[in-house]
Amino acid sequence: MINLSPVSNLINAFGQIVGALVPILVTLALVVFLWGLVRYLWGGGSEPDIEGAKQLIKWGLITLFVVVSIWGIIALMQTALNINENAAGKAPQLQYKGT
Repeated sequence: MINLSPVSNLINAFGQIVGALVPILVTLALVVFLWGLVRYLWGGGSEPDIEGAKQLIKWGLITLFVVVSIWGIIALMQTALNINENAAGKAPQLQYKGT
């Protein structure tokens, strides 16, 4: 029997890294959005400052939307497929005949 538990460990480690990155990305996108909003409201009133602030607001919102949407789609798929997010996975085993 081939033991695939190292693959399972690698997948679990990747999942933990991604799980830790999602809140960081959401926070970063929110900070970018809020910084753009602050620059827009208290900007010098010059056209380049306003355009730069609008770009920050736009990209902050786009990033926030994408990250939260992907997070929601994954949660929806876990619910639809009845996958417990806290369950420990079992590595698959392959049986083969040979030497």
